[in-house]
Amino acid sequence: MNNNHTTTPQSKQTIDSLWRLEKIILDTLNFKDVVQRICDSVLSELGYLQLGYRIVVLALIDESTNVLKRISISQTPEAQKALEITPVPFQNIDIPMNYSENICIKAIEESKPYVTHDWKDILLPSYNNEEARKIQEIIGIHTSVVYPITYHGKSRGVMIFSMVKSEEEMSEEEKDLIRGYTDVVGIAVQNARLYSDLEETSKRLDEANKK
Repeated sequence: MNNNHTTTPQSKQTIDSLWRLEKIILDTLNFKDVVQRICDSVLSELGYLQLGYRIVVLALIDESTNVLKRISISQTPEAQKALEITPVPFQNIDIPMNYSENICIKAIEESKPYVTHDWKDILLPSYNNEEARKIQEIIGIHTSVVYPITYHGKSRGVMIFSMVKSEEEMSEEEKDLIRGYTDVVGIAVQNARLYSDLEETSKRLDEANKK
């Protein structure tokens, strides 16, 4: 997979698609809604299910514990199946930021996309090799691509796109759209986090004033 990475969309169709996705995920500031829309929109709005994409995952760095945490997963039959058979609950799949054998950590450290055909590369050390491969086989995933999410020049997390085709079958347009989309995701996550923090502060002030 070509790791040279530009955030400039290559076609009018890509620009139109990004605009639609941007509108959907920036339409709310509720953090829970935003992170769910991030994982669902690229599949539901653009028909990426028809292009072989099956599971989209958003993972963000938790600065307080220095781990990469799974935040949201697409609402697809394959994702649902994965949630049902996982030996580790989705919200507990935490990857230490110093565990560079995991390509999600590498993608963040090097600010470039990675690709794998072996789920151990995205699930260790939370899973062992056997568990990771077994789930991948049951779900029928062939390839997972990992893209860093950056905001103000700093990597904040990753998006994992898992599909039933090889990376060679990804068109340049698909790659361009995913690159552009992860930039939009960085802004959306940051905005929602700031808004959530502001809401929390206002709530605490209200409670303090009532005392």
